[in-house]
Amino acid sequence: MVISRLLQWSFVALLSCSAILAQQSTGSISGVVTDPAGAAVPGATIEAKQDQTGAVLQTVSTENGRYAFPSLPVGPYTITYEKTGFKKLTRT
Repeated sequence: MVISRLLQWSFVALLSCSAILAQQSTGSISGVVTDPAGAAVPGATIEAKQDQTGAVLQTVSTENGRYAFPSLPVGPYTITYEKTGFKKLTRT
């Protein structure tokens, strides 16, 4: 009986730990790169730099100018947009 109860409580504790681990703090950044006239800019390089750690991620905009950085650690970021023939743009 004691071993059965111990196993039950161990199982409950294990489930609680996995639930705690599943609650990670992440976010995402996404958008559309457009020119001054509002047209999509495909092939632009977008860089997301986490201000606190200096970690850098890069992606390239799609044919529709869309980009996304899914599942990022929460925190402030500096986003830089670059494409040949366009002025470099940085936003925090």
